[in-house]
Amino acid sequence: MLNLTRHFQNNWMKRVGGDPDPEKVNQIVREAIRVQKGRFAKTYSGIFKTLTIYWHPPLGLMLTADHHKNTLVSVYSNENMPEGCTMNFSELMGC
Repeated sequence: MLNLTRHFQNNWMKRVGGDPDPEKVNQIVREAIRVQKGRFAKTYSGIFKTLTIYWHPPLGLMLTADHHKNTLVSVYSNENMPEGCTMNFSELMGC
């Protein structure tokens, strides 16, 4: 089960509404499509880490997770996507 960061909880309240239920949010992650797998690498200049990105089309949500810390980091909804961007898969990579 992924833990919810304070940042995630605040974004959920603003962007989705209400308090996030950890069990329901983790169920959403299990049902979602993984768009990008998180990576962890050590380079000469330090540590490089990317987040895992999940997309849940029926709910219009994207969630980011840090699997190295076992936490959900943020959530995005159709209402707060940058202008001109939608959550259609063909357009997702360009946003």
